[in-house]
Amino acid sequence: MAVLPFLVSSYAREIYLYNNRTFPVIKQEYVQPVKQYAAATYSYDQIDNALAKGWITAQEHADTTALMPPRPAPPAPEPTPEPEPTPEPPVTIPGTGDPSSPPETTLESPPAQEGESNAG
Repeated sequence: MAVLPFLVSSYAREIYLYNNRTFPVIKQEYVQPVKQYAAATYSYDQIDNALAKGWITAQEHADTTALMPPRPAPPAPEPTPEPEPTPEPPVTIPGTGDPSSPPETTLESPPAQEGESNAG
């Protein structure tokens, strides 16, 4: 008897997604086409879910996943950004124009030479 595509997709949906049928209750000639259809159509998560819920056996799971392309690698985690460095406080050189700091030294009149006076 010919395998009908609409039954293949229906059986796959009923077995892997809804648990309304199992492989032992479908006709033997549909078993492999249903596994092939599921492998080509469903994701690893959907096939794994059917196994986890007991809808398919470990052997049925292995048969189906063997027909699938390699399982995709999990995405690499985002790298943790480097913390921003804490800026150091600015270096202030006293007497260089910062009006809030008094000058280090004050200029004095040159000492008077002999015979001269500083009075003007």
